[in-house]
Amino acid sequence: MSVGGETLVTEAGASVLVFTSTSAALGIEVRGSYLEGEGSASVLVAESAVIGGGPAVLGSRSLKVGEEALTFERRLLLYDHLQALQDLASRAGYRLGVDGIDAAATTLDPFQRIDP
Repeated sequence: MSVGGETLVTEAGASVLVFTSTSAALGIEVRGSYLEGEGSASVLVAESAVIGGGPAVLGSRSLKVGEEALTFERRLLLYDHLQALQDLASRAGYRLGVDGIDAAATTLDPFQRIDP
């Protein structure tokens, strides 16, 4: 069965990228803010996850991605965010696949070659 959903990305400053993914049909939503510290090989991820009408579950973690990931390797952050979405869907009892990843990755990192 195929259901709709969307992922939006917002630049919230020079060192902050925010992804929001929702599926009304599944009743799930994940928001992830990726904050990069200058000269750091890690990114701080702050997340909010909602299943159904339940309360938001908040969390944070450190993600090692290399320096300047918010500038040159945004696709890695997209992949991390979509993994968080798949994990949330699994907790809600769904198996989730995602279409359009290559196109989205190319849009985020237009100078990177994305091999199919």
